[in-house]
Amino acid sequence: MAKGAEAKINVANRIKEAFGSDWVGEYDKKWYVWGYENGEKIQICISMTCPKTPVGINVQNFEEDSSDWDFEESTLKPQKYEPAQITEEETKNIQEMMKRLGL
Repeated sequence: MAKGAEAKINVANRIKEAFGSDWVGEYDKKWYVWGYENGEKIQICISMTCPKTPVGINVQNFEEDSSDWDFEESTLKPQKYEPAQITEEETKNIQEMMKRLGL
């Protein structure tokens, strides 16, 4: 069984319990529930995965029943993106390839 598979089943069961009659079911590894917008009944699809790196949670101090997660905390905000730098060897390889292709 893949890492997180059992946890996803447990989470899906909690979602099913929370939504009660608005729970639609599971199909193609996704969970479906009914939601409401402007008085209209719409279907919502939930997809779950087990991330390799959890965000904003100190895993060693994580309590299963913790309800005080602060998703506004700065540690949860995206970090500055640093684009990859092309090495001299990669630049040389690209130039040689372009020359061979006549570009």
